[in-house]
Order: sequence, then structure tokens, then C-alpha cells
Amino acid sequence: MNNKESKICLVVPYFGTFKNYFQLWLDSVGVNSTIDFLLVTDQKLSEYQLPNNIHVKEMTFQEMQNRIHQKLGSWCQITYPYKLCDYKPAYGVLFEEELDGYDWFGFCDTDMIFGDIRHFLSEERLAATDKIGEGGMFVLLRNSEDGKHYFEKEYPTWGVNHKEAYSTSNVTQFDETDYMNRVFDLTHEKPHDLLYDEIGDTRPKTFDFRSVKAIFLEKELYRYQDGKLYRMGERGYVKEVMWVHFLAREMLITRELDPKNYWMVPNGFVTSYQEDFFEAYQPTREEIERYQERYRQIVSNKWIKRIKNGWFQRRIRYTFRKTRSNLLTNRSSAYNGTAQHSTAQHSTAQHSTRKNRDYCSFYRWENFRTQTVL
Repeated sequence: MNNKESKICLVVPYFGTFKNYFQLWLDSVGVNSTIDFLLVTDQKLSEYQLPNNIHVKEMTFQEMQNRIHQKLGSWCQITYPYKLCDYKPAYGVLFEEELDGYDWFGFCDTDMIFGDIRHFLSEERLAATDKIGEGGMFVLLRNSEDGKHYFEKEYPTWGVNHKEAYSTSNVTQFDETDYMNRVFDLTHEKPHDLLYDEIGDTRPKTFDFRSVKAIFLEKELYRYQDGKLYRMGERGYVKEVMWVHFLAREMLITRELDPKNYWMVPNGFVTSYQEDFFEAYQPTREEIERYQERYRQIVSNKWIKRIKNGWFQRRIRYTFRKTRSNLLTNRSSAYNGTAQHSTAQHSTAQHSTRKNRDYCSFYRWENFRTQTVL
């Protein structure tokens, strides 16, 4: 039996001023001492206490641009740091030398707090998949040639592929779209591990903490205690989670905060707690209005980006093609009569998994595409 612990490294490029709770992020990283973090930044870190598992690579944004052009091609567009979000899936290629020797690589954000990561990533769980997590805040990929280059694979859907994402200076959210998940499902035998209810990804629509993937959409708080992170609901449940993501919301810090034991509320980090905390905590009207305005701006920017990137046109074309393809397939099956019935059992067994069902749909779409041009 192999008891060797997999080597993991998360790549975190960051250009610009860190958030006011960056030291808390560093502290939560340091507790996960068996996982390495590669922090690529142009900022001076002398004022921070860096844990041993943080490896700093000093780099200017211009040098990062040059690396992207050298590794991926001069056609790639990147004019400002936020565009790096689209390049997260390509970190395995962009930082191939730095990641040499690791079994897994990945990426994460800094507007989050980590709990005990290894508690959720057993060796059995890692062996059962090649990708863990979804979205842009935390993803792990197996450090293989396939894992490093899977972002280059294409799938006919309304999402942008890497060529479309990297050929525009606009942020396309390539790292967060369902497109990347679909590509993985279609091209890998092992299932995609989504970390469904083991994370705290807070909803941007509400001021209160309400987890995106929680079963019940109730008000929540988070507590960090001696390297463990807990999600606590107003109905009384407590669940340990891997991390909590604040989605760039403003978070204040009380001066006497104990970095090993504190609470996270919707507008900051606090040390005190009351039994009726959910009833006692009430945000001010100014806080609510400021957050609502910020959310409106986020939504507005999201749809503006989709319009600029041709998202609607791609989705309409894809939906039309898929509908036509299904109609043609059903019509053909109706003419087959008995032949269709005789192959039903074989088809059910062959396409019983989600991956195989997707393959079936994918090939129908491909067959139709070769015959029809819109």
C-alpha cells in the first residue's frame, strides 16, 4: 500500500495592493503546512509574517505579460491584472518549471480563509479524480500533461474556448464558466469532484452570508478555530468546511482579533459571540445600500462583458443546432422501429454515466454540424 502523501502547490499571482485581511489569509495558509503556495507578486512583503509554505516569486506585471506571450503565444491579450482570471486554467503551462515535482497544481483567490484542507483531500479521494473544485476561487488539477493542457480542449457550446478568451482583452470568466467543467467531463474517465457542500462560497446577491451550495439558504456565520473552519447556520447546524470565499466584499477587522480564534460576519472579522448572535447582529442602512449598489455594479459588468464577448449569439446558435440535431435523431429513430427497441438495453448500459450521456449528445451534435452550416 502506498502511503506517500501527494505533493500539492497552489499558484497565486497577485499584482496590486493586498486586502486588509491578507495576513489572516497567510495565517490560514500557514496552518496547511503540507500544501505549498506559490505567490507571484510585485508587492513588498516585509510587513507580513510569511509562513514556511509560502514561496514568493517576485515578478512585475510586465514580466507576467511576457511570460504569457512566450508560453502561450504573442496573440494572447492581457492589458491589466484582473485579466489573469481567464489564465488561471493555464497556470500549469505558465509555471511549469516552478511546479516540477508536484503531483497536483491549482489556483485560488486571496479573498478567502482556509480551514483544514487535507482533512477533505484524502489520498483515496485524490486517486479517484483528476480535478477537484470548480469556478475560479479554488481548483486542483493533476500535474500531468493532460492536466496542464486540458484548458486547450474544445467543446461545442455557448461558452468561450481558450482561443476566444485569450484573444480579447475583456475578462470572459473563462476560469469560472460551465464550459471548463463540461470539457473535463467529456474528456476524462474519472469523475469531476465538485466539493459540493464542503466549502463556503457566499452568495453575492445578499448582504448576509448565505452559501451558494448549502442545502438550506439560511443566514450563516463562519468560525475559525485552531486551524479548523466551521459554517454555522441560524437553525443551529454546524459543519466543517474547507474554505470560505468572500467574493471581494469589504471586511473590517477588530484590533484585538486573535488570529487563531475568530468569527466572520458579513462585514468583518470579530472576536465576540452571543447566543442570539443572528438576532443581535443588524447591519446599518448605509452598509446595506452600499452592498446593494456594489452588487448592481457587478451584475451590470457581467452582462456588459457577455454582450461584448458574443455570449448570447453563441448560446442561440448552440441551442438551435442542438434542437435541430435532436429532432433529426428522433426522426431517424422513429423510422428504425424494431431496430431501435433491440438496441435500447445496450444503449442504456453504455451511456449510464453522465460522461457517456454527454458523449452521446456530443457526437449527435458533431454529426449534425458536418451537414449543416448556419
